[in-house]
Parts: sequence; structure tokens; C-alpha cells
Amino acid sequence: MSPAGVELGLAGLRDLDQILELENASFGDDAYGRSVFLFRMATDRDGFIVARREGRVVGYVLAIRRGRDALIMSIAVLSEFKRKGVGTALMKAALAQLARFERVFLQVDVANEAAINFYRKFGFAETGKVHPRYYPNGHDAMEMAREL
Repeated sequence: MSPAGVELGLAGLRDLDQILELENASFGDDAYGRSVFLFRMATDRDGFIVARREGRVVGYVLAIRRGRDALIMSIAVLSEFKRKGVGTALMKAALAQLARFERVFLQVDVANEAAINFYRKFGFAETGKVHPRYYPNGHDAMEMAREL
């Protein structure tokens, strides 16, 4: 049992509707759709980890392979479970799954200081690469990376 009484496990089809609800609540117009998650369940299953509490999905992380590198494609936690260690448990689990890779990358909204600080806790640093107007709200995405 992890923080906040959650259990971590691989995402499955039974989780899909709850993952989509969480994704939409977390990212709104920038949310990934059902087909993206179905594809990733088929191709990157070992990097698609959910946190469940009493059968309910309260968070997930999706990490995908990119050659010798990996990408944290998305991480989200239900608002009532934030700052309770769920995101930390998910990120630790994802990084453990990715240990065989050389680097892990991610993109983050340049205005999301809380997320940037969260990633820094895990050794991610800015690469200097910025994707202008990456998000639907017009914000830029900053690339961060961590050597493994």
C-alpha cells in the first residue's frame, strides 16, 4: 500500500473510463483521447501505471519508449489526492520501469511552477529547448530531462 492508501498497478482496459475522466479533469482542452490511451496500453503497457484506492483510479503516469530514451507522456492525480504522495509514488514507479534507458524527457507548461518543482525533485533539469505555443492556451512547453 502506497501513500494515501493507494495501490499501484499496470493500467488495464477496466481503468480506461476512469483514466479518461481524470485526464479531462486535469487537462481540459489538452486532454488525450481514448484512442491514444488504447494505443499506449497496447504498446507501452509496462510504463502505464495507475494508482487505485478502493478500486477507483486516483492517478496515473504514462511513460513511453523512444529508442534509448523514454518520455513521461502524462501524469495526473485527482485533486483530492494531490500533495498526499500519490504523484511521488507514481513517478518513482515510472522511473523504476525506465531504469534501462539512458534519459527520460518530459514537457511541461512554462507557467506551471508546481509541476516544474515536482519534476526537479526527481532530478529533472531544463534542457533549454522550448516548444512555442505548445498548449491550447498558447503557453510554451519547456523540455526537461533526467539522465538515468
